Amino acid sequence: MRLLLFICAVWSMSSVKSQVNITITIPTYKNDMFSKKAYSEISKENRNIATKTATSVWYSGMLQRAVDYEYLKLKSITPSLVGNGNSVKFFIQKTSYSYIEKKYPISNPVNATLFKNIAIRNRFRKKFLKEKLLIDNYLSGDIYLSEGERIFLFMASLENVINITLENESY
Repeated sequence: MRLLLFICAVWSMSSVKSQVNITITIPTYKNDMFSKKAYSEISKENRNIATKTATSVWYSGMLQRAVDYEYLKLKSITPSLVGNGNSVKFFIQKTSYSYIEKKYPISNPVNATLFKNIAIRNRFRKKFLKEKLLIDNYLSGDIYLSEGERIFLFMASLENVINITLENESY
């Protein structure tokens, strides 16, 4: 009979859902000795990653400021450089071409060299105009060059004009 009562009790408990919650509280004030080392290593790595992230953000900000500063330097043109460019353009337009005008005159219309001198002047005018346009391009803000590179290009154009004027065509 006891066995029958026991089987009935087990059967009734398994078929009916339990309405009683059993909660076991584990005291948290006790330290887990095995995981303490792992948690300290995790905390240490988190600190390292946080400092690396903060420094990389700081470095990227510094790099961005440096790039912006260099971009501004390449984009800006000083007034003295504009003055130097205008002086070189004046030398090309007036001084060099006046030398060519004196060397190849067209004042005597009867002379047979009149058409030859006009053709020579036009050839020099085209070459001087090309160098003048190059200097205008060097002075524009569209080209990202430092001031030293712009001065170097002015000097190269000036040297080309002098070689053209002296008819030294090996430049």
